[in-house]
Amino acid sequence: MLVDRLAGDGACSQWQAVGEIAPKLGIANESLRRWYEQHLVVTGERQGMTREEHE
Repeated sequence: MLVDRLAGDGACSQWQAVGEIAPKLGIANESLRRWYEQHLVVTGERQGMTREEHE
């Protein structure tokens, strides 16, 4: 949902999208933000270590 929201609206910030979507999913904003950041690493859009590499 977050990826789609950000792709569909170039004017929407990550923080705004997280703030809209996290309550709908019943999760904390920080949880959704961290999951999104991990998604960016796994898909190669951001540098970093995947969880598998970290372990």
